[in-house]
Amino acid sequence: MAITRQVIKPMDIQNFFGKRERQSFKMMSEMKRYFRKEKHHPITVTNFCEYYAINASDLYEAMQATDLYKTKKAENRKNKPEVAPPIFDVINTKQLPYQFSRKTE
Repeated sequence: MAITRQVIKPMDIQNFFGKRERQSFKMMSEMKRYFRKEKHHPITVTNFCEYYAINASDLYEAMQATDLYKTKKAENRKNKPEVAPPIFDVINTKQLPYQFSRKTE
């Protein structure tokens, strides 16, 4: 799977550096200030590699992992298990309260 994406997302930074989401947003805002970009301008792979002095191939591996994670997450969302039946009896329609196995005090 070849990466054609040229824009860095916070999730890429999370995977690459092992940071939390909030910290990755802070890192992106620092880069935007450094490159004098406005809020709506994206951070590119070239900008990111220049700012952190890293190899682009290493970053592309992290981006691949991010994209793979997102596709797996979407597949799992589609394959939801069936809904469990309700606790009460459908025929009797009277719902019984929860009963403890031991006496509680």
